[in-house]
Amino acid sequence: MTRIRVILSVLLVMVAVTPVCAEWTQMQTQANQIATIARSMGLPETHPIIYESSKIWWEEQTRVNNEAMEKAEFEASLQGFLNDHYAEAVAIAGVMYAEARGLDKREMSMVAWCILNRYDTQRFGSTMSQVIWAKSQFAHSTRKVSDDGTDLVWLAQDVLSRWYREQHGEQNVGRTLPQGYCYYYGNGKHNLFRTKNSGAGAYNFGLEDPYK
Repeated sequence: MTRIRVILSVLLVMVAVTPVCAEWTQMQTQANQIATIARSMGLPETHPIIYESSKIWWEEQTRVNNEAMEKAEFEASLQGFLNDHYAEAVAIAGVMYAEARGLDKREMSMVAWCILNRYDTQRFGSTMSQVIWAKSQFAHSTRKVSDDGTDLVWLAQDVLSRWYREQHGEQNVGRTLPQGYCYYYGNGKHNLFRTKNSGAGAYNFGLEDPYK
């Protein structure tokens, strides 16, 4: 069977992919085409080429099903996290309004990322609420909508969602502020973010804007 698998691996590379079912992967389509060719040559269903092709098809289907299940479970856990931290999202929305009103979504979201960067270090509080409400650190507002109509609670939850995905190993989640930037000051037009409270260069807005 090992030899048959080697032959099939070569055939899988050589066979042109002609979609049969939109829900099939490329591997499944190729395995199906190889089995179809073998059948057209009069080979029985028990022939190793057909048997192994079918086995490859089902192994791929199992992988797809497992990935779909894992994705559904993760999305459910993410929604549970957002539900459990709705109060924090509202509080972060108020900070974004107080600290960055009049700026675009990216610059407002950077304030939220700054809060989460602080939380990640565990030096500014052991909970998000402790970081958000730390004495003399952030200005606060009860406003939930920015001057341009942006739903700030939605924006806060969007940042929390991206942070949660990052915490679970996802790469390139759409950060607007790199890790380590825990401080900022305003120059009258923008907030300038730094890795230290003083003496460090400001962030140069090098990350791609996920809100464009």
